[in-house]
Amino acid sequence: MEFFVGYVKNVVMFMLALTMILNFYPKSAFEKYIRMFAGLLLLLLMIQPWMKLEEKNFSVTDYLGELPVEAEEELQKEREQLENKIMERLEGKNEDF
Repeated sequence: MEFFVGYVKNVVMFMLALTMILNFYPKSAFEKYIRMFAGLLLLLLMIQPWMKLEEKNFSVTDYLGELPVEAEEELQKEREQLENKIMERLEGKNEDF
């Protein structure tokens, strides 16, 4: 219950702050930009509880999956080629690195 009360309190405080900011500014061309920015912040505030739940269950492999075997083999070959070039460069065999 405390979580819900805190959530509602944050939204209400945000709306009060937005109202105060809009009342301090005279009607101008910037009002629409302030309202747009405030709307984006309000959206972030509204989805914050779900983001906190997702942080606890976050796993890269859940979102991206495993690399295919072919991709892993290709990455390994590229790594070996780079290591060979570096070794040749260190030994002075290859002048154009």
